Amino acid sequence: MYANFHTGSPVALANYSDPELDRLLEHARSTAELETSTEDYCAISRLINKEAIWFWSFQNTYYAISTSRLKGLPKLHSGVIDVSNAWLE
Repeated sequence: MYANFHTGSPVALANYSDPELDRLLEHARSTAELETSTEDYCAISRLINKEAIWFWSFQNTYYAISTSRLKGLPKLHSGVIDVSNAWLE
């Protein structure tokens, strides 16, 4: 969770930044107390859900959302889209 949601992480794909979320992530990963880290991760999950930072789909489903003016967009393959032949109308 730290890698996916902490400010500045190279794999935080949503580029979301929140000092409270960062604080919770840092505290959760640094405590050895199971009860404390569980409370932190529950708070982290509530914040992520409230802010709709990430959409959990429970499987490897990939979505591409664009304007209807975008033409020539091929099907997704493993989360990669080749847009070299796409254009805007």
